[in-house]
Amino acid sequence: MESNLITKRQRRNEWLVFFILCFLIMGVSVQPDALLSPSNSISGDKNAFSLYRIVTFGVAYTLALIYLSKDLKSFRFAIAKSSVLTLLLVYILFSILWSLFPTKVIINYFHYIGIYLVAISLGLSSSHDLVKFLTKLNLVLLISIVLSIIVSFIFPQITRDIDGRWMGMTGHANTLGMVTVIGVWSSLSLFFLTKTKLKYFYFASLVLALIGLIGSRSVSSWVIGIIILTGLIIMMNARNINGIKSIIYYFVVFWFATVFTTILYLLFPEYFSLDAMLGLVGKNRTLTGRSELWLLADKAISMKPYFGWGFDSLASVLSNETKMLYGQFHNGYLNLMVEGGRIGLVLFFLFVVHYILLFITISTKNQNVFIVWFIIFLSILIHNISEASIVRTPHIYWTILLAGYFSVIFTLTKHETQCSSAA
Repeated sequence: MESNLITKRQRRNEWLVFFILCFLIMGVSVQPDALLSPSNSISGDKNAFSLYRIVTFGVAYTLALIYLSKDLKSFRFAIAKSSVLTLLLVYILFSILWSLFPTKVIINYFHYIGIYLVAISLGLSSSHDLVKFLTKLNLVLLISIVLSIIVSFIFPQITRDIDGRWMGMTGHANTLGMVTVIGVWSSLSLFFLTKTKLKYFYFASLVLALIGLIGSRSVSSWVIGIIILTGLIIMMNARNINGIKSIIYYFVVFWFATVFTTILYLLFPEYFSLDAMLGLVGKNRTLTGRSELWLLADKAISMKPYFGWGFDSLASVLSNETKMLYGQFHNGYLNLMVEGGRIGLVLFFLFVVHYILLFITISTKNQNVFIVWFIIFLSILIHNISEASIVRTPHIYWTILLAGYFSVIFTLTKHETQCSSAA
């Protein structure tokens, strides 16, 4: 009887996770400013967008707090096990002491803590049942992606940029690209993890996500999408291969990739020059101005190398650097060094090291959890070579990165508890 009551309570709590995801994705994938503005410019009603974000993300944070309040033991455990991340959050708050815009740091900190709560909630939920969690995420993303595809055809004047790239309801092609990448990841993961006829639904979901991804023409998202597709296909098919067979499998995959690349080089050597490869993805030697931004980042870092300018969304830097026309430096690691200095970067890398150690442990205990979260972890780290999404909030990639972190922590603890009970 008591176990039935616990099961019913858990089911009610999991509905909270669904609504957390709904408001989180709404906040990320819908930008009223872009839809209400009569042009593709950024000159819409920014106050309306800010209010919209406060409401959507605020509800997600509140629901996450309610969800965690129903399992305070797990909440406290997550905080205790993520000491490096907690230290990073404390450091972010302390940056009000040297930021030129401390109010902006406080506003951002509200989001940092909110996303922290959301990530713990999502991690805890996925540790209960990874497939059910991914199903909820995939459903919410699917609705968002389908709507973005539809409006990109019906209202091209406000849902496509001047280059014809789809923005959908997100207000930016790169944002649509990121949303669809998460859709590709969740759909393909579910395709491999599901044994029922729902595989066909997840395959259709994958196709729709890929259509949205292609339409966005976001090169950074294309690269991450390819990494996720190939990574999941290779690693999921190697799940049940052990010992020497796994070594042979990965050797064969590597051999075929090498031979294929060699054949392409012999047939089309002109496409392997730097200019040709960059041209294929619509870039030039400056990576569409990124190298110039990186020089500005290096200048800003040299001015405040240890503590950075503060976590104020680069407001302090923008007030000092008139040539800075973007809201990020298009490199997550440089962006972090500008805001948090060397100390901030060291804290992040300590977090990454702990994450990798968790992956090493979980890889021998639950391969599905390891593969699903490791692929998106690796993809996000690579993504930050040309975009900035780490330690940025409320960013969907930062949220997913943290959710995977807590999912692995909770899954390992659950495994250890089960082993102790069995002994």
